[in-house]
Amino acid sequence: MIVLAATAALTVAACAGSPSGGVNTSQGLVGTMTPGQGYLQIMGPANQAAHRFNKTASTYTDTTTASVVARDAAPLEEAIRTARNDLLSANVNWRDRYSSPRPPAHTQQDVKELLKALGGLYGDLVPVGAAKTSFSTANWTRQLAHDGARARAAATIVRADLRLPPARASSF
Repeated sequence: MIVLAATAALTVAACAGSPSGGVNTSQGLVGTMTPGQGYLQIMGPANQAAHRFNKTASTYTDTTTASVVARDAAPLEEAIRTARNDLLSANVNWRDRYSSPRPPAHTQQDVKELLKALGGLYGDLVPVGAAKTSFSTANWTRQLAHDGARARAAATIVRADLRLPPARASSF
C-alpha cells in the first residue's frame, strides 16, 4: 500500500484553510483581509480537492492505470494551479506599499518557497494524464510522497510566519 503513504504525505502537505472558494486577487487583499486570512481562503479549495483525491487514491493498487489516476487527479491539479496563481498574486499584493498589514520580506520569500513546492506537487499530477505506455503506481507514489513532504514543510513555515495555527493532519 505505497499509495497510502503518498496520499498521507499529500494530505498533510495541504495548507489547512477555509472551505470557502478562492480569493479574488484581481482586487488584491489590500484593505479586505489580513495576509493570514487571505492565505487560508486561497488554500481552502486545494485542501478540499486534496481530501477528495486522498480518499479516492487510498483505494489504488499496483494495477491502477494512469488514465484512472489522471481522471481522479484532475480536480486536484486544477485546485493546486488556482491556489498557486492566487498565492502568487496575493504575495505581490502583500508587497504593495499600501497594503496593511504587510508580512515581512522573509514571509514573502517563504511563500515563494511554498509556490515552488506546490509546483512540484502539480508537476507530479499533470504528467500522469500523458502516460500512454509505462506507468508505475509505486514510482509515482514515491515521488508524490516526496513532493508532498516538501509542500508540507513549506506550508508549515508560511503558516508560522503568518501567525496561523498549525494545519490539521489531514490538510495541506
